[in-house]
Amino acid sequence: MKGHIFTEVIEVVQRDYIATLQQGIDFLSKLSQAQYVAVPEGLISAIGGHVRHIIDHFVALEFASESLVVDYELRQRNSVVERDIKEALMRLESLKVWLAAVPDETFEKTVTVHSNVGIGTDNVMTVTSTFGREVMFACSHAIHHYATMKMIHQGLGGESSEQFGLAPSTASYLRQQDNA
Repeated sequence: MKGHIFTEVIEVVQRDYIATLQQGIDFLSKLSQAQYVAVPEGLISAIGGHVRHIIDHFVALEFASESLVVDYELRQRNSVVERDIKEALMRLESLKVWLAAVPDETFEKTVTVHSNVGIGTDNVMTVTSTFGREVMFACSHAIHHYATMKMIHQGLGGESSEQFGLAPSTASYLRQQDNA
């Protein structure tokens, strides 16, 4: 019985994680190539840089699903994904397919995580986590960047969905307020 319940929980969680990637796809699908690479005055990055960063985290997890090592320091700065919206959309779609195919038991596997926690100096820490926890982190991290992408888009004169870039807990809170 425990296995059946676990499988149902993982299926729901996977659906929500895939929906997080789909939010990014939906947002990008409404942008032009020029909007994707534009850097508004006063900012240092374009939407493309944030998308590349999100993809880097999911790619680290894609590798970890086999190696059980999540290395968040493997970045693809200045890659084609950062400069080409069509490439970014294709990569996000492929990550959705990959995430949907991750076996249930992989979410419980222990992984080793490498991440630089230093600001003034390099300080790569190594900690133990689970694959499922790291996917949760990558989704939360993506939503954080979605909020920044939304602000960049608004700085360029664009409009976005009110829900885009909202953390799940914030969306839940707002729903509760609407029902109060």
